[in-house]
Amino acid sequence: MSVKFIKAHLGDVVKMPISESLVGYGHLLAKSVHGQLFFVGAFETAYPADVHPDPRQVVQDRILFAVGSICDMVISQQWPVIGSVPPAKGIAMPRYRVFHGEKGWYVEDFNGKGRRATEAEVRRLPMSISAGLQSLSQALQAYHGVREWTDFYHEIEYDRIVALQDIKI
Repeated sequence: MSVKFIKAHLGDVVKMPISESLVGYGHLLAKSVHGQLFFVGAFETAYPADVHPDPRQVVQDRILFAVGSICDMVISQQWPVIGSVPPAKGIAMPRYRVFHGEKGWYVEDFNGKGRRATEAEVRRLPMSISAGLQSLSQALQAYHGVREWTDFYHEIEYDRIVALQDIKI
């Protein structure tokens, strides 16, 4: 059996499994200028699996977790796209610390725009994390008590990774 692949698009709202009876939703919030990497947020609310909410309602929810991802679960159609809603203007985006070998540490945004980091910024900023979308589903499962919590889920908490918006690039 062959898998038909689709393209992921900025604004796609996707359905992700939490348990047999619960689902969560994610939103493709930003697309990297350097390729097929998306910044994807997962919303707090869990819905009964047989409920089909309006995507415009879904994206009004609180973003709980977020990762940079190639959207493997979307392009392979394992997570269905339920609609498309343009991301809100001015959505908070992360600042990361990124190591550039001999050049040292840099502060970068999601698109890789950056500058050399100060020692204080290196201590404050999270590392850049890219992960499969499955990590968002697993974090939602842990949040809703279906799976055990691991430290990694703390690393992808949206409020944590966007908390340092005061750091200018």
